[in-house]
Amino acid sequence: MVTGLTQLSLIIRDDIITLMSENTKQTTPSINVSKAREYLSNWINRLNRYEKYVYQLCEITEGVYWTKIKQFNHALGVYSDPINDHYWTLVIGLTVRKDQFNGLVDEVELFFTKLNKKHSYYLYPADQRGYNNLLRKRGFRIAIRDNYMFHRGGAFYAPPINPHIQVKKVTNTSENEIYIDTYSRAFETDPNDVYFDYSEGNVYQEIYRKTWLDKKVREKVHRFVAFYDGKPGAIGALYFNNGLGYLSEIGTDPKFRKQGMATAISIACLETANREKCKTIMLITEGNSPAYRLYKKLGFSTKVVCHGWTKA
Repeated sequence: MVTGLTQLSLIIRDDIITLMSENTKQTTPSINVSKAREYLSNWINRLNRYEKYVYQLCEITEGVYWTKIKQFNHALGVYSDPINDHYWTLVIGLTVRKDQFNGLVDEVELFFTKLNKKHSYYLYPADQRGYNNLLRKRGFRIAIRDNYMFHRGGAFYAPPINPHIQVKKVTNTSENEIYIDTYSRAFETDPNDVYFDYSEGNVYQEIYRKTWLDKKVREKVHRFVAFYDGKPGAIGALYFNNGLGYLSEIGTDPKFRKQGMATAISIACLETANREKCKTIMLITEGNSPAYRLYKKLGFSTKVVCHGWTKA
């Protein structure tokens, strides 16, 4: 499950920036396209190859988790109206000087407080050394640790699948409802789960329901449900675009865990990524977790670790 990404290339394309400005004109000032392009270009130049892959996820998940953008002084904010949690309300691309930092924090807090949204400062490795101590002094703590793992595509190790498990691709609205129901049980059943509080008020379920009806989104995602003896127990999705694949939303109902359900879903996603000619495949998980160990066995390796800093 994803806890934080950088979704910024949407401001590069004029059609997207126009759409964003129309959608946000009630809550945010209009965005200067030329200024945003220049700012984004300067920030991207600081990133290494794998960090730029992280940035490119915007083209894959555009319209799913982020729909709005706000340009602050020396930073950018990305967020969505339905989502109020700190996982997806992010401040990224920081270029602020130390003597300007408190002013930026005040500006950001005022903006998101008015929208009643919790937010995180999402730092790439290139940002972490300069801003960690400054954020700590303002009462922020690390709440998100995203391990970005990469696979080169092509051949991969596929362990044997439990014969009780069958993975099916979602092909219609009723199957998508099964996907959504299984998602709820996977992420909202066990209070000890890291993502137990991830979805409140069916926000994400409604996003998955709405985006299924969006042809543009549906053309760049494959959703899967894993069944154990005919009962749905796990879900996962592959987003893809321009040779980059992204495994997301992989979760298992606690009643079906330790049966190989996540393995079966992951293999289905990898096989589909190969059919979609993805040259690079990536995902996000927590380090030293069962999911991390699974993906490592499948040939993934960590290349980027990003931190999300949230007010304590």
